Amino acid sequence: MKRTALLFTTLLMAMLVFALHAMAQISSSVPNLLDFQGKLTTPAGNPVANGPHSFVFRIYDAPVGGTLLWSEGPVAISTTGGLFTHQLGSSTALPQTLFQDNTGLWLEVEADAAIITPRTQLISNPHTRVANNLEVESPYVPGQAAVRSEPGNHGLSTYGMDGLEQIRLWGPSWGEMYLYDASPSNFLNFAAIGDNFPGGALYLGDGAGLYPLILWGGVIGDAAATLPADAINAGEMLNEPGIASTYKNLSISMLTPATNYDTISITVPTAGYIVVNAYGVVELVHVNGTSTVVRFYVSKTSGVVDFDNFSIHSQPSGSPTGSYHESFAITKVEAVAAGTHTYYLVGDEFSGNGFITRPRITAMFFPTNYGTVVSTKPVVSRAAGNVATSLDAAGTGLPSEVEVITVEDSKARLEAERAQQMAELEARIKKLEEAAKSGKQQVVDDNR
Repeated sequence: MKRTALLFTTLLMAMLVFALHAMAQISSSVPNLLDFQGKLTTPAGNPVANGPHSFVFRIYDAPVGGTLLWSEGPVAISTTGGLFTHQLGSSTALPQTLFQDNTGLWLEVEADAAIITPRTQLISNPHTRVANNLEVESPYVPGQAAVRSEPGNHGLSTYGMDGLEQIRLWGPSWGEMYLYDASPSNFLNFAAIGDNFPGGALYLGDGAGLYPLILWGGVIGDAAATLPADAINAGEMLNEPGIASTYKNLSISMLTPATNYDTISITVPTAGYIVVNAYGVVELVHVNGTSTVVRFYVSKTSGVVDFDNFSIHSQPSGSPTGSYHESFAITKVEAVAAGTHTYYLVGDEFSGNGFITRPRITAMFFPTNYGTVVSTKPVVSRAAGNVATSLDAAGTGLPSEVEVITVEDSKARLEAERAQQMAELEARIKKLEEAAKSGKQQVVDDNR
C-alpha cells in the first residue's frame, strides 16, 4: 500500500490525565496512559485492510513545527474495519510533567510511514477536569482521603490513620502551614504564617488549644517573642546569664600594704550588669591599748583598695586583749560592656594584726535588668564602738559611729531585695501575658 493512499480519521480520543471520574470519587492510583481510538481509511474513504499496521505517535508543543516533547513507535497495531485502539505511553512512558509544564499539546500520527496532517490538539476529557481536586484514598480508613486538595482555599491537606487532619498547606493571600496533634480533639500545635503580621509568625501550641510560645518575625525587642509565664525573656535567650566563683580554704596573715587574697574573672557576651559577692572570716588579734583595724575591698585593680566597696573590722584600743572572729560580706554591682572582667578581693591592715580565713568571691552576669540598678552600698561588718581611725593614711573618710551588721542581717537584706525583684518580674510577666492574649492569641484560631 502506498504512503499517499492513507487517510486517518479520528473517531474518538479519550485522555485520562489523572483518572478521576467524578468530584466525589477517590482514586488510589493514577495510570500514566492516554486512551486513543481512531479509524484508518484509504483516500477513497474505505477501511484499510485488516491486520497489523505500523504507527508512530509524537507530541509537540505547537500545531506546526515546534518542539518534540515525546514520541512512541513504531508500534504494530491491528485494525478491524479500519478501527484501532492504542494506549499512548504503553511503549514509551509519558513524561510525568508533560501536562503540567505545557498549556498546549498537539499529537502527530504516522501510519505505515505516512504522516497524517493536520496534528490533533490534545484537549481535556470532561471527566478529567476533576483532576483540579486531587484526592488519594487512605489505606487505613476506607472512603477517607489520605491526601486532599482544596482549590477554593488554595490548599492541600493530609490525613492520618485516625482520619483526622495532620498537615495543611494553604492560604489564598499568604502561605500558611499547620501541623495537628494526634489527640481526639485534633489540636493545632504548630502554625507557620507567612504574612499574617509583617514578617510572618510562628505559633507553638500546648496540646490544649492555646499558644504559649509565639515568635513574631516583623517585631523588634521583647515583643518579638511571646513566651510562657515562667520563661526567660528574649534578651536572656540570646545572651543568657552566667556565673564564676572561687573558694579557698586557707588562713593568711594580712599584710601591709594592700594584698590580693582572691581573684575572679568572668567573660560576658554583651553589655549588662555584673554582681560580685565576696565572703570570708576575719580573726582580729587585739592587744589592749592599741587600735586594731583591718579592711577588705572588691576592686577591679590588683592590689588597689576601692573605698566604694569595702568592709571594716576593728577593735578600739580599750577592748580586752584577745582574738575576735567576725565574718565579712561585700557586694559590688556595676554596668559592664561585653568582654572579660576581673575582680580582686583586697585586704589590708590599717593597724594591729589580723588573719583572713576561707575567702570566697563570686561574679554573676545579667544581660538585662528588671528594675532600677544602682551601685551597691558598702556592706560593713565590724565590732560596735567608736573608731577614730581614718580609712586611709591621710586621716580622712571614716565615720565616727560604727554599726554592727551581722551575716544574718546581710542575708535578710538580700532576701528582701530578691523578693522585691521577683514581685516586679511577676508584674511585668502578667502585663506581657495580657497584651499577648488581647492582641495576638486568637490569630491562628481565626484562620482555621
